Amino acid sequence: MVSVTIQQDTFAIPPMTTPVIDLTSRTESPNVHRPLQATATETTTTTTTTHPPPPQPQQSTTDSMLIKRIDELEHLMANLIQETKHLDERLDSHGASLYTLENLDIPQQVSKAMDEIVTHAVDWAIQAPLQNHFKDLPEADMKEILHQ
Repeated sequence: MVSVTIQQDTFAIPPMTTPVIDLTSRTESPNVHRPLQATATETTTTTTTTHPPPPQPQQSTTDSMLIKRIDELEHLMANLIQETKHLDERLDSHGASLYTLENLDIPQQVSKAMDEIVTHAVDWAIQAPLQNHFKDLPEADMKEILHQ
């Protein structure tokens, strides 16, 4: 803790008499004396307390903190590299399966199967009323009508 004392002390005192010459009036004495004027200022004492800045860490402390932080970062980096290698191995092991799935062309096969199912359903829907209408005809006549 630092204490600073500030003291102000000011006095302004003019000479005991000041000659004044009055040109407007005629008096017996050309010099008229004014009463004494004095100015005084009170003394003020101010005490200011300031705290010193916190001490800077020692260089060895800073260095040890940096070394500790660097070690932590190196450890994290080693873990990330290990995890990346593990993920690469997993991807390589599944790569053959992925390649096989890509070569199966599943969307094309699904589209083809859907086309066949829809075609079969439409054919059945069209043929069912005809078969009911002509069910009393002999089979040979029905085949002849359908193939026309």
